[in-house]
Amino acid sequence: MPEETIKNKIRSTRSFQGANASELHDVSCEKSIFKAGNLDTLMQMNEAAAKFDAQLDLACKKYEKICLDNSPTGEVLMYQDEITQKTFDYKTYLKNFKWNDKKYTQS
Repeated sequence: MPEETIKNKIRSTRSFQGANASELHDVSCEKSIFKAGNLDTLMQMNEAAAKFDAQLDLACKKYEKICLDNSPTGEVLMYQDEITQKTFDYKTYLKNFKWNDKKYTQS
């Protein structure tokens, strides 16, 4: 299935509708690292990915709640990069986030 068709199907879900709609971001990665040796390995990887997805979703929701609770006036929350000292609103920061492979290896 073409990648654009998949993106369109994702965008048609409820999460991407309404005032609090989610956003879809492209993430580049080496797809060959996702190869599994057999069906059992693939099923184990799927279960681990589902658990990780649930944990990540919970962490993001907690972070969002903290951000909204600390901004009762509705002002835009800002993030200051520790290295460059540049200030971003949190949505811009998340959209432009790049993983630091030198500091945190993906092994």
